[in-house]
Order: sequence, then C-alpha cells, then structure tokens
Amino acid sequence: MISIGSIVWGVQDVDSAVAFWTRALDYVPKREPDVDWASLVPRDGDGVQLSLKLATSEAPHRHHLDLFADAQDAEVERFLALGATR
Repeated sequence: MISIGSIVWGVQDVDSAVAFWTRALDYVPKREPDVDWASLVPRDGDGVQLSLKLATSEAPHRHHLDLFADAQDAEVERFLALGATR
C-alpha cells in the first residue's frame, strides 16, 4: 500500500511560512523547525503532514509529494508500469 506521507512546499522563508500555515490550517510543528525545513501536522492529529522546504531558486516545480510505502521497490515497479519514469 502507498499513501501520501507529506506534501512538500518550497518556500522562500521557512519561519514566515511556518507562522502562516500553522495559523491558516491549525497545524503545529512536528518538531522544532530548522532554518531550511519544517514539518507541520494537524493539531488534532488527523490529516496530511505539510513540510516546508527552503527553496534555493525561483524555478517552478518547488512542490512535490513524499509518498510512504510499505514495499518501496514493489511500488516503484508498479509506478513504472503505469508510465512513470525514473
């Protein structure tokens, strides 16, 4: 089985993003944020984790999903069969 473990959002300022998203979503830090990374979780414990990563460029595609899998190798092969590329 595979599930979304975290939505990873590229941001220009981690501290500001933490301040905004914790209030906007009623999330709390999973642990003390780093200068370049923070993981936020729902206060009530029910929902998807939001991770904030310091973006080091202005380029698009700064967002992605972290997928959690019980059997990573099998899921990679399944995704490749569905048309994914490495």
